[in-house]
Amino acid sequence: TSVSLGRKISIVRVREELDNARELRFQPDELDFVANQKNGDKALFPKEFICFLRDFRLPPYELKEKDNGQLDLTFSDMWVKTQFWEVPALRIVQRLYNEALMAEMSVEEKRSVYRTGEERMRQKIDRLRTRPDVMFVDYGTRRADSPNWHEHTLLTYRNELPEQILGTSNVLFAMRHGLEPFGTIAHAPFMVMEAMMRSAAKNHARASHMRVL
Repeated sequence: TSVSLGRKISIVRVREELDNARELRFQPDELDFVANQKNGDKALFPKEFICFLRDFRLPPYELKEKDNGQLDLTFSDMWVKTQFWEVPALRIVQRLYNEALMAEMSVEEKRSVYRTGEERMRQKIDRLRTRPDVMFVDYGTRRADSPNWHEHTLLTYRNELPEQILGTSNVLFAMRHGLEPFGTIAHAPFMVMEAMMRSAAKNHARASHMRVL
């Protein structure tokens, strides 16, 4: 890409944040919240999955800086474990990059950034108010400026457009603020199944996608 992350953010800071993430564990109230999610009148997740989460720890990683200044971050383990790195790793790198950009700004420039953010959010709210038939879900976890800004915008939308915002993909924020947790069928199952069926079927891409669905 055009941004050499290794020259913008400290690899030491990235490693510290990744190490901190590996120390995190699901708390009892979080596990209860996930376990109580329903699909109709049935539990959305089987008990075996909740037990898996109870003992889960993010697997090891490999982090190095390449000659071109890019960061090379690799996770090697069973897919069922490594997939849990996607959101926290992207969020960590995004936040540190934004912090590095803000560190180069003056106090007034920083204030201007957040004023602009507020103005853009208000413009979106005003536009959505003209279309009460439009419903939406927050999927900003990986891309937000910071966890605090993400939570601020989410609560603003909830307070300003309570009949239009259906929920959030951030399960912690959903639990914390009484919102509905939402998700989509991720790209990962399709990619894994396609790799597994690559030599088993001539039209393996279509066949693998149908198998997932």
